Amino acid sequence: MNPTVYNTDVRQIGLALAYMTEGTTSTWAQTFYQDTFTYSPPKFGKWDDFKKAFKEAFLSPDQAGEALQKLRELK
Repeated sequence: MNPTVYNTDVRQIGLALAYMTEGTTSTWAQTFYQDTFTYSPPKFGKWDDFKKAFKEAFLSPDQAGEALQKLRELK
């Protein structure tokens, strides 16, 4: 990411959303847009909050347990 171009939270979030064009990420991005544009002016929030929300939506809450299960399946 070019730090001189993507130097604001809105620009960073916009770039990330631009890549979410397929599958469940597309659905998540559309919901994010709908929630954002319910306000006037739109409220995109902070980049760190956006990353946290994205990770919570797509990462398993029990990553350690899933990793152990995958290791057991390898045997």
